[in-house]
This record gives sequence, structure tokens and C-alpha cells, in this order.
Amino acid sequence: MLMDAFRIGVFTIQYQYVLAILSFIITYFIILSILEKQLFIHFYKKHYWDSVLFFIIVYKMSPLFTSPSLILQNPLSVLYFSGSKVGIYLGIAVSFLYIIILNYRIKSISYSHIFILFFASVVVYLIVFLGFKTILFTWIV
Repeated sequence: MLMDAFRIGVFTIQYQYVLAILSFIITYFIILSILEKQLFIHFYKKHYWDSVLFFIIVYKMSPLFTSPSLILQNPLSVLYFSGSKVGIYLGIAVSFLYIIILNYRIKSISYSHIFILFFASVVVYLIVFLGFKTILFTWIV
């Protein structure tokens, strides 16, 4: 891709990561505006960013699972490798398991509501992210 990153000082930041962060933020506010019950709003506000952090960590560390021999040869390569589709799927699964286990401990809302809330967040995120990506890359090219 032409111009798929920009520099801020010594840091090179890919547009895809900026779009991902913006999409997480916009998804948070969209889902909060849709929710009506105070219990769901409280649960979402309290645990959304934790699950996003789990997703990002698992996505970034996914080369440990997909190509461990490469990581064993050069352990610092984890810092500059990005994740893959497998990392995205693992990140979604780990985030979902985190929410399920957390709710099992505190028994805040029903599992059907957690399932709907989690996958609504995933769908809204994908719509926002792909919309941003389409707009940005049609604008650049």
C-alpha cells in the first residue's frame, strides 16, 4: 500500500493501528448510546477496556503461537511483528472468555445478555473499522 504509515519523531505508526484505536473508541460510545438498562451500562463501562486490552495483547503476541520457532531464534522480534488473522480470532476468543469468567465470578448479568453485548460490540467495531478503512484508502488512492 502506498503511504500506509506516518512518522512522529522516531516512531513509525501504521494507519491501520490508528484506525483500530479510533474504532475501539467510537464503538464504545455507540454501544453506550444504544444500551438502556443501567446494569448493562455499568457492566460495559467497567469491563470494555479490559477486554480490548486483552484483545490487543493476544493479537500482538500471536506470533508466539503461529511461528514459535521464529520467536525462539530472535525473542525481540515479538516487539516488531504484528499479529495475523489467527491473532484476531484468538484475541476475540480470549476477550470473550475473560468476560464470561468475570461474569461467572460476579454474576452481574445473564450469559445471553453478555453474548449479545459482546458480539454486538464486535459487529459495530467491524463496521466502524472497515468504514474508516474504506474511506481513508479511497481518499488516499
